[in-house]
Amino acid sequence: MNSNEIHASSPFNDGWTREFYKTRALVLDINNIEGDVVKDNDTYLLKDNKKLNNLILSSTTLKPKKETRGHSHTGQEEIYFFIHGQGKMILDETELTVKAGDVVLIPDGAFHKVINECNENLYFVCVFDGKRYGESTTYTTTLESADQEKEL
Repeated sequence: MNSNEIHASSPFNDGWTREFYKTRALVLDINNIEGDVVKDNDTYLLKDNKKLNNLILSSTTLKPKKETRGHSHTGQEEIYFFIHGQGKMILDETELTVKAGDVVLIPDGAFHKVINECNENLYFVCVFDGKRYGESTTYTTTLESADQEKEL
């Protein structure tokens, strides 16, 4: 069988060939997810890859001794994959130590913030629902306002 042929047990059984997927660049280097630069400042470099229809792959290079502003969003779950470095993550009222190789599951509406206390960059990648950029998502940027939103 030719490597571009599709058979019933293949994950590529939707009528497209492996070559189609390769040309769409769906296989990415975890250290360079491509995408658009959303923010580039003295705190972090943030890129969003929006090649899929429903999910966004985002990468953050958090600079030494910096932290993200922290936020929550109703109707959204996220997964953070820590690739390089180490730091802390605030998840609601819990402080977690995170390092390369850790995966953090962030529940719907949970406040989350990443802190880099080290002298090297902390690099992580996250996956979230692309609807975040729509009007149906509500953001809060403090733990207190996240708690107030949960009470409503």
